[in-house]
Amino acid sequence: MGDRDRAGPWQKLTRFDGMFKALLPSGRLTRNAMVASSGHVASYAVMLLVTPLLTRLYAPADFGIFAIYTSFISLITLASTLRYDLAIPLPSDNATAGRLVVLATGACCLISLVAALLIGVAGRSLFTWFKAEGLADYWLIFLVHLCAAGCYEAIAGWMVRRGTFVPLARARFAVGAVSAVVQVAAAFLVGGYGGIVIGAASGSVAGALGLAAGLRKERLPSGSLRPTDVWATAKRYRRFPQYSVASSLVQKMTILLAPLALAALYQPNVVGWFALANRTLIVPLSLVGVPLARVYMSEASRLHRHGQGNLRRLFSQTLRKQLLFAGLPLGAVALFAPWVFGITFGANWREAGIYCSLLCPMLVLYVTNVVLATTLDVLERLGLQLQRSLVSLACIAAGIALPKLLSMPPRMAILVLSLASSIGYLYTLWTTWRAIPEPSGGAPPSPHVFDARPHVALPVPTGDTYASGKALEVKPHA
Repeated sequence: MGDRDRAGPWQKLTRFDGMFKALLPSGRLTRNAMVASSGHVASYAVMLLVTPLLTRLYAPADFGIFAIYTSFISLITLASTLRYDLAIPLPSDNATAGRLVVLATGACCLISLVAALLIGVAGRSLFTWFKAEGLADYWLIFLVHLCAAGCYEAIAGWMVRRGTFVPLARARFAVGAVSAVVQVAAAFLVGGYGGIVIGAASGSVAGALGLAAGLRKERLPSGSLRPTDVWATAKRYRRFPQYSVASSLVQKMTILLAPLALAALYQPNVVGWFALANRTLIVPLSLVGVPLARVYMSEASRLHRHGQGNLRRLFSQTLRKQLLFAGLPLGAVALFAPWVFGITFGANWREAGIYCSLLCPMLVLYVTNVVLATTLDVLERLGLQLQRSLVSLACIAAGIALPKLLSMPPRMAILVLSLASSIGYLYTLWTTWRAIPEPSGGAPPSPHVFDARPHVALPVPTGDTYASGKALEVKPHA
């Protein structure tokens, strides 16, 4: 029997990856962007295809409670790695980067355990505020989901550093596919919101295991596990837990505060409609969102390490293209969403389509920020990152407080929230632009010089990562 016949499933999958790469454009940035995006697009395409079935298996209130669950998962995951995962692409040597992976995964496991135990002990009192007290019974699911999500981010940071995006694409597809299958099956086995919760946790575990399998070819340096070296690395990059954890939590709250506030102010079905609107809009956003942010950070980090001074031109060109390629699909969604939702998901879900239309202007700016926000991580301007996140959160809080004070109906509350969020995103784009140093042809300024300078609010006009200096240009594709 020849070698070809003895090749196992993993070798066959590797050959498939090689054929897939051969079909991509020759430019390295475009190839990486397309590879990184493909996993997200395929993952959310599976989720979108199964959503019409899920909306007939689960009630809007079930989706509303699931939105509360995912909000807490997202917030705790951000803090669980102490944001050391963001620093992994930055060091000039692989040994230091490997120690950052160890720090991120170790912190993730410890913090996830503490958080899950607290939810089991005191979670019922907390979730009562959001009319979802039953979530406290799922503290073990919280533990599994948090550990998997945090480890995924840590390993993804190493893959970004190495520029290997195919394992990221495969793992991201596994998240969506496994989640969809388990959520459908759990509707009959478990029922209620518990089925959606268990399905989401299962997908996260599948993604983390799939990404960990990719480490067989991308092994960490052997010196990464020495305690003295790990501790020295933790102190060297201590600004990430000091500044970036708070900044990331505040920034994430600008996204998650809306469903949490809606859960406290309105009935769970309103949160369910809002959650379905977000779930559906992720499909076009995935073309230009999180995967491109990873490519952007990978290239910008390398560019900044070599002292090339074209980040400002790169930022402005990328900003224009992201606004264009995010605005076109979301504009179409805004026009046809109410009609499409009523037909696709059932008459009970037409309200979610109206919410989509109201949220589209905000989401155009949101996806642009997702791609460009890591510029401040590359520059290590973590104090400034916290400042602009606080301003954005203040805008969101104002967009929530006004409808509450005026007793607005849900539709008007979501419109006000969308406008307030847009103002916050415009401010963060302006702040990030101002933080990029002017091209000088020399070495990049020291990050310590940046942080030593007091951060002051920048004037806001009336109106959140590459070596070639060309902007990412990723057009929507099937």
